[in-house]
Amino acid sequence: MRWLINGSIGFLVWLSWGIPACFANSEVQSVPNLITQMNSQASPQPSSPLKRLSQPLKPEQFSSKPTVLTVRSTEEIRLKLAHLPTTNEGTLSVFLNQVDVTSQVAITGNELVYRSRLLPLTPGEHTLTVYMVKSAEQWIVLETFVLKVDPTTAQTPQSSNQSSSTPQPVTPNSDPSRPANSSPETPKTPEQPTSETPKPTTTRAEDLKFTPKLNVNFKSQVAEARTPDAGRSERPTFADLALTGGFAAQYQRDNFNVQANFNLAGSTNLQEALRFNTLKEAAPQIDLSDYLLDVKVGNAQVSVGHQCYGNHPFLLDNLCSRGLSSKIQISKRVNLSIAHISTTSVVGFDNFLGIEHQNNTLTAATLGMQLLDNPAGGVRLETTFMRGSRQPIENFNVGEVVDAEKSQGFGVRLFGTDPSGRLKLDAGYVRSRFTNPTADPQLVDNLTVARVQPVTRSAWFVETSYDLLKKVKLDATRTLDLSFNFRHERLDPQFGTVGASVTVDQLRTRFGVNAAIAGATIQFQTDQSEDNLANIATILKTKTQNRSLTINAPLQTILNSSNQLLPTLTYSFQRTHQFGANQPVEALSGFDPSEIPDQLTTSHKFGTAWSIDNFSLSYQYSNTFQDNRQPTRELADFSTMNHQVSIAWQVNPRLNLALGYNFTSAKSFEQGITRFTSSPTLSISWVMFPNLTLAFNYNRTDETDSLNQKITRATNLEALLTWQFQMHSLGREIPASAFIRYGAQSTIAHDPLFNVDTNATIQTVSAGLNFSF
Repeated sequence: MRWLINGSIGFLVWLSWGIPACFANSEVQSVPNLITQMNSQASPQPSSPLKRLSQPLKPEQFSSKPTVLTVRSTEEIRLKLAHLPTTNEGTLSVFLNQVDVTSQVAITGNELVYRSRLLPLTPGEHTLTVYMVKSAEQWIVLETFVLKVDPTTAQTPQSSNQSSSTPQPVTPNSDPSRPANSSPETPKTPEQPTSETPKPTTTRAEDLKFTPKLNVNFKSQVAEARTPDAGRSERPTFADLALTGGFAAQYQRDNFNVQANFNLAGSTNLQEALRFNTLKEAAPQIDLSDYLLDVKVGNAQVSVGHQCYGNHPFLLDNLCSRGLSSKIQISKRVNLSIAHISTTSVVGFDNFLGIEHQNNTLTAATLGMQLLDNPAGGVRLETTFMRGSRQPIENFNVGEVVDAEKSQGFGVRLFGTDPSGRLKLDAGYVRSRFTNPTADPQLVDNLTVARVQPVTRSAWFVETSYDLLKKVKLDATRTLDLSFNFRHERLDPQFGTVGASVTVDQLRTRFGVNAAIAGATIQFQTDQSEDNLANIATILKTKTQNRSLTINAPLQTILNSSNQLLPTLTYSFQRTHQFGANQPVEALSGFDPSEIPDQLTTSHKFGTAWSIDNFSLSYQYSNTFQDNRQPTRELADFSTMNHQVSIAWQVNPRLNLALGYNFTSAKSFEQGITRFTSSPTLSISWVMFPNLTLAFNYNRTDETDSLNQKITRATNLEALLTWQFQMHSLGREIPASAFIRYGAQSTIAHDPLFNVDTNATIQTVSAGLNFSF
């Protein structure tokens, strides 16, 4: 693999310096499409330059014909939506062209209010898209608006063509002809009117966009009171200042594009410094958290900084760290990507490229080929080669004991769908050579240990799904869907790779059936797994069998009725059996036959929920029985019952009340005792004035038992007053907020058996101020 490392580094250098010259005087057709296709097929791309998605985005539906609005450059824009998602359905995300402006959008009733003066609109047309985000893979387009800006009212001091001057994060794909398994395209900006006069060759100010950002958070604790049982506080009062900031910049000229994003983090409290866990007192109080520099020329791209790489779950699975990467679209169907990145998380100004420690890096290359094209996405083949090592260096924000690792290997992955989109297939194979090259003194404690020998092992998986029935009409409004899914995977004993976190020595099979009938959904799944695949006589082989069934039945939809008294019913069943499938040789393993586990757990859950105007009520009941069948431990069984009630009432647009109660009883048959837990909750939110909100939360947890052996009560109370306002500075409005908070936590414990009787109470008053620009 030495040729791969040398060739990869050389290729990166050639892309960085050679390609700009090669393309300087050439014309590349459909450059944006080529770049987008290259990005999507090489590896998952970010929804912002600093955040990568672990899976490609898959929109489930698309909006109808866009609504066209004529607006002024800086006026407040109000957009009415036919439907706003609830918290259970998903969250809203709003994009202006390719820029995420969700933070600048307020929700009033069923309207979205966008204040464009924070990002003045340039003359021409702009696309504003509203998504409902269910998960990283599911983005649904709710509405699309085309905003026409009157040139006579637009602000132009530093404006430019929006499509060429704004950052371009990847957003959900709205083109059904693109591969379903690839990363989505960026939303396309409507073409701007062009002039027949050629563009000047000199650098123009509007080709460069620079956006600084700063968030300042002042937090303090002005008073604290504690009872003796609560101990002493190291910081009873404090005043800390924390800030995050940086800048985003972009330069666009013809087929040459540069994007940069730098972020800093700082705090006056040293213990909150970014690298305090690793550097302690030497940690800088202001540090570089992450950065990314992207350079695109024609159909090639070079990236430096924090990025994610890898699209194979068993070899190199979306590893995110600092490093270098390059991507190039070789042809319409073939693309190549190469990366050289750190195998541990890196922050700070030192080790700026992330590859300073070569024995703590990974080099990989992925060749992707689109084998077949069809309207549903076609079939794609990816081949990945990887070589890397990880030293016993803990991640900057994780306390852990780590050992040195080294691996090299290759993997192939084939995924695609048929023209109808009903049949989907995903399969992969990996062959990896893995070793622990050196013994970490922290782990061996100066003992003499045998050298670990390198091993070469394999892993593979195959997964498929098929829609047997799709949108079959039952009547004018209700449909029937039926599908199944299957997955089978095997990871050899001692298989390992530094590019992915996997559970080795495992054989697993999963099968599921999903049905949607007139609004009701039914899901059934069976899952079986086992370990000790080599059947070593001195190691226990454990098998796990899991069965589950979930039913969700909204009666209003099923009966096609608008009667609000009809509830939504839910039911779920789960049966898990985990047991030892062999009896290790006792003389060699020291494993007594009575220690072989055998446990069966069965769970039933039932729920019902009503929603009547501004009032909602729900009740859930669950019953779980844990049957221990292990020899000599047949009585070590548990039975647990749980009741949960919640009520929410929107009294008026400014006042919201919520009540809840949870009761649990857990019986231990072996100990002959039942433990009870009850938890009442109360929540009030009151908008006293348009920008002033008072929130009150109270919850209590009481724990007792049937033998009166122990009594515990934990109480938490919080009152929070928040004021949101605007600060005027530097010719702009800066959003800000201030708060004052009172909190009280107390714990009362009475345990006669151990002579424990405590009452620990802590009361605090804190305040803070936050603003960003």
